[in-house]
Amino acid sequence: MFKRFLIAALLAGAMAVTSCQRQVSYAEWEGPMELFKAGEDGYNTFRIPGMVVSKKGTVLAFAEARKNSHRDFGDIDLVVKRSEDGGRSWSDIIMVRDDGVNCCSSPTPVVLESGRILMLCTWQNNEVPFHHFAIHWFTMYSDDDGLTWSKPREITLPLVEPDWIMACIGPGHAIRLEKGVHKGRIVASCYHKWERPGDRLWQGRSFYIYSDDEGQTWQRGGFAGYGGNECMSTELANGDIMLNQREFKRWGDDIGIRYQRLVSISKDGGESFVDTWYDPNLPSAICEGSIIRYRHGHERDNWLLFATPTAQTRTELKVKLSKDCGQSWDPIYDGVYDKEAYSDMAELPDGSVGIIYEAGNTTSHDLLVFDIIPAAQIR
Repeated sequence: MFKRFLIAALLAGAMAVTSCQRQVSYAEWEGPMELFKAGEDGYNTFRIPGMVVSKKGTVLAFAEARKNSHRDFGDIDLVVKRSEDGGRSWSDIIMVRDDGVNCCSSPTPVVLESGRILMLCTWQNNEVPFHHFAIHWFTMYSDDDGLTWSKPREITLPLVEPDWIMACIGPGHAIRLEKGVHKGRIVASCYHKWERPGDRLWQGRSFYIYSDDEGQTWQRGGFAGYGGNECMSTELANGDIMLNQREFKRWGDDIGIRYQRLVSISKDGGESFVDTWYDPNLPSAICEGSIIRYRHGHERDNWLLFATPTAQTRTELKVKLSKDCGQSWDPIYDGVYDKEAYSDMAELPDGSVGIIYEAGNTTSHDLLVFDIIPAAQIR
């Protein structure tokens, strides 16, 4: 009898903890918030956001901190800010990686089962011209919720080819698979470019890299056909992976399809792709976009959220909701700035969704804005 009582008590305690976790609440949101501002801490510009929520519920917002200009090359550091109250208040800038005058770019974080925050990123020697550099990829990690970071560890080989003139991980978050035979696998979305004189069609495509040992070793997965560029992924309810890609401008010019997102599906944990199409329901600037699966109350459903500037000039950022695995989309959020570009999203512990995006009224390089989409708005 005592044993039964003890088991019942333990189960009740576990249920109470789970209930408390589901009842997380925060102060009323008064956003949007200008999270990173041009000129802050001596940096010219902050760009290329990434965002995850740790096992403890800490929101981590990453960025490229560009020292001397808004351009994609030069002295660029990787930084993060932390929030322990659902994005209502934030820490000062924390340095993730500073390699002198060299370029540390494309922050691509993912939360591991252990709670470790793993960061994948790209590195460029500042002395080599942009788009023609020796490609180097690295991982770093934090075991204290983003307060401190390990030294970088290179993972370049055998993931990239020597004839590629550019290859980047992300940007935006990577994913850790939760279903099927590849449960626990880390999958990072990547893209590359290469030159073939006289052939403008064969210059860009997206692909995966993956790790089955918590980021210790990496393999190159499938290529999603031609025409893909910066990309981000989400795991669907059935364990498939959906890759959403920026359309590569030169490819789009030649085949007569521009300003639409390129979508691909993998059914084997990122090792190959079975389908790729342009989605006319997702008009987009030639720009990065972000995608997540929304799970709050819909764990078994394919509710997706996608964010991108919908006008061709990197304006009119919208977040769209799909309740049918991307067959149809409805807008639920509009950006409030004149110029808007790159973004990332993460589901917060209370069921709301945090979004960080580039914005400004003069250029989209002025700010990285953080805002919250309430759970009641995602319906």
